[in-house]
Amino acid sequence: MDIVISTLIGNTWIAIVLALMAVVAGWLRRPALAHAIWVIVLVKLITPSVIHVSLPQSAKPPFGSDFGELSRAKPQGRRQAVVAPMGMTDIEEVLPAETNGIPSSRIATKSSRLKELLPSTLEAIWLVGSLACAGVAVYRIARFRRLLKISEPPPAHLSAQVAEIAERIRVRVPGIRVMPGAMPMLYGFSRSALLILPQSMVRHLNAPQRETIIAHELAHLRRGDPWVRLLETLVTIMLWWHPLTWLARRGVRVAEEQCCDAWVVATLPESRKTYAGALVDTMALFANVSPMTAPAASGLGQIRDLRRRLTMIMTHKPRKSLSRVGKSLIAALILALPIVPVVAEDDTAKKAEEVARLRDRVQQLEQRLDKTEKELAATARGTADQEEYLERIRDIARSNMERRMMRDSKKYTREQLQEAENLYQRGFEGGWQTDAAKESLKKLVEKFPDVNRAGCAVLHLGETAKGEEQEKYLALAVEKYDNCYYGDGVQVGPLARWILGKHYLDQGKPEKADKLWIAPNPESSGIGLESIDHKGRLIWSLIEADRRAARAATLPSN
Repeated sequence: MDIVISTLIGNTWIAIVLALMAVVAGWLRRPALAHAIWVIVLVKLITPSVIHVSLPQSAKPPFGSDFGELSRAKPQGRRQAVVAPMGMTDIEEVLPAETNGIPSSRIATKSSRLKELLPSTLEAIWLVGSLACAGVAVYRIARFRRLLKISEPPPAHLSAQVAEIAERIRVRVPGIRVMPGAMPMLYGFSRSALLILPQSMVRHLNAPQRETIIAHELAHLRRGDPWVRLLETLVTIMLWWHPLTWLARRGVRVAEEQCCDAWVVATLPESRKTYAGALVDTMALFANVSPMTAPAASGLGQIRDLRRRLTMIMTHKPRKSLSRVGKSLIAALILALPIVPVVAEDDTAKKAEEVARLRDRVQQLEQRLDKTEKELAATARGTADQEEYLERIRDIARSNMERRMMRDSKKYTREQLQEAENLYQRGFEGGWQTDAAKESLKKLVEKFPDVNRAGCAVLHLGETAKGEEQEKYLALAVEKYDNCYYGDGVQVGPLARWILGKHYLDQGKPEKADKLWIAPNPESSGIGLESIDHKGRLIWSLIEADRRAARAATLPSN
């Protein structure tokens, strides 16, 4: 979604410039040039970014450099900085513990939820609007096709008149239908195009007037305007909310009608006054009624533009097509369609900001470790020393292991549990990294996948394997065997998380390690304060040490 938004922003800036060019061309009475540029505006709005052109970035932020420093300043006075919970990797800013009596954690939670909800909501609104526009277009087309059934074939003299004018304009004679209540229009594309003429016009206009109106509609066919209607519909469905979409649609229609007026004047040079009168009379026929129109059809235009069009018909002779200079300009604009402007980043400032952020990060992590150690000391208050507290944790871990063994005894018989234990112990005969040991452990996992020892076996296989096989076994230990225990009370899940996280750090993937350590499986217990390894060390402290070493290694040397 970010790519779509950035592309839209770049396209919008270019489309605005093109729209201004089109307005100027219209003001200079160059309808062919204005029409071509308006069409390019529509195309540009939906053109994907292919070529990026970097624009120079200002040396100073819009609000001055002091603003950025102020946002990173630490709170002073009685405001207490909130240390991020253990396991967090991205510390955006240091918030006061409370703001107007509201805990900062609640503020941060609401803010993050809003940031997550807003993009998805806007995407949903965009999609619903596009589907609605597409549905309306399909409905209007279907309705108009049903109304075509009440139309009539033209009389012979009208068909002959259309054929004569089509020959002069050099277009194929389209299908002709006479319909009550309809505006003169060209509906459809290429060989399936239909010239729709209202009954009232056929009855009330004389032959020279009908000739000019027919020439106007056939000029739409010669110019390929039905394909522009298709482009308009596509852009409207995709970008119905974009103001430039509707501005460009309006500009295209106005310039298009002026171009067709120029074709009529060029084809029938002696009929300027007749054509102007025919336009006025035709519009007058529908002054008090709402005429029938078809979606994606080209007609006579709107009444509000009639005055300017009549002035141009009677007093000017606009070009019916682009001049050589105009064609060169349009060709250059078409070649520039894939280009999207992007703001060049200031590498020096970015690197300096990254160094400052990393140093702040190290300081914050050190503060977090100090706070955690104080919490640990508070938890262990009343014990003789730290070793006594760790022994207490080991007792808790052994109790957890005994409860897990009780669960196995309810599911498996004594003989099955003994067989599983024999397979496990056999895996250590002659060294637990031998092929025979690995096969014994694999057989244990395959035959008794839900027994406690299966988790220990999977973790052993993960510790001895290499590459993708190691990741597979360790991930399996985390996801399926989290609550399995060794005889010394060590829990399989937390130990597997630590080992797999170290593996990711060694591969240069700290974000995967952080994700594994921070966001445990919802069905698992994760890494708690009481989780230990086989040496009795607290796993969370080992993780903190590994994380600090990895972060310090990324800092540039002074």
